[in-house]
Amino acid sequence: MTFRRDDFHTAPGTLSRWYALAWVLFAAAAWTVRRLGARQAAVFVLVGSAAVAATGLLGPPRTSTDAYRYAWDGRVQAAGISPYDHAPEDPALAPLRDRWLFPKGSACHGPDRAPVRPAAEPPAPGAHPRTDPAPDHTPDTPSSTRKTSDHMPDTPSSTRKTSDHTRGTSGPAESQCTRLNRPAVHTIYPPVAEGYFLLVHRSAPSGSTLLPLQTGGALLSVATTAVLLAAARRRPDPRLATARAALWAWCPAVPVEAVNNAHVDALGVLLTVAGLVAVPRRRVLGGVLLGAAIAAKLLPAVTLPGALSGILAMNSKTLKAPENAGSPASPTTRLRRAAATAVRPAAAIVLPACGRRRARLPPVRPALALLRARLSHRLCGRGGVRDGLHRRG
Repeated sequence: MTFRRDDFHTAPGTLSRWYALAWVLFAAAAWTVRRLGARQAAVFVLVGSAAVAATGLLGPPRTSTDAYRYAWDGRVQAAGISPYDHAPEDPALAPLRDRWLFPKGSACHGPDRAPVRPAAEPPAPGAHPRTDPAPDHTPDTPSSTRKTSDHMPDTPSSTRKTSDHTRGTSGPAESQCTRLNRPAVHTIYPPVAEGYFLLVHRSAPSGSTLLPLQTGGALLSVATTAVLLAAARRRPDPRLATARAALWAWCPAVPVEAVNNAHVDALGVLLTVAGLVAVPRRRVLGGVLLGAAIAAKLLPAVTLPGALSGILAMNSKTLKAPENAGSPASPTTRLRRAAATAVRPAAAIVLPACGRRRARLPPVRPALALLRARLSHRLCGRGGVRDGLHRRG
């Protein structure tokens, strides 16, 4: 009912009332699902996530116009142009404009329209562009003779008007506007988000508008629910963790913002959740996913302290001081060991093989041994290179 009612511009009160009712129903459903078992709750949460996300596909965007910029950036990239090079109203991108994103005439009277400079119309077939007449530099020619020659008095007026119309001087150009917000500003979206826009553009059928982006938002939101449910199995209380997944899956803000408005934040959410789930067991994969989330939307950067704290907590369990066996290490010790865990692989490559410490370095692959030997040559002289290569055979 929220999406089938009128939009935010004509009836904001109606939209807000149905949206508030959706939040009340969401709170009741999220509380009730806590009474179910883990398996039953998982089925309800996943199916409900798909049903709730599907409601966002029932209408055009209600409260945001960001999706139009997403569609435009995807189109620009598909044409082989970087979206960071030109603002949307730049005349260099005029061939990519169409009546959907850049309406003309009476279609510019609707809400959320920004005026843009109209694109130059191409000349009619067979017509030559109008040019100013060349100045007559002949001093002995009377001015009356030049005017008579220029205006051709023996030509009928209808003929002259037809000729002028062919040359493109029939009147002022038709007003043009755009659905894109801030058309004079270059795009602000990071590269992973731009790659997502291009993927959606290439996957969408020809002539489609915003439905592909809304569908992508629905798939991203359901995929986030699936990752949360998969992570709930490893929690100490899987029943409670499964019920908590409904806080995302059934939240009314998800179909409004991630699906109906098609905000790219849904991609950042999925990558962030997947990264936090992967960090405890696969730190490199978790770091890559968190980095991709930040490259999709900068806000996921606030989750980095939480990810690092999880790594430090793991180190306190797996790496304990010998003098304090059976008790957790101090915060300073945990920080030092976490840093040592991250720095040790790099130290095996970068530290020069000098003096007696050369034999204590851990073995590495031949290519890395050669790199270390070259670094040793710079810091320890030629002896380091000979000894390093000799020790590696």
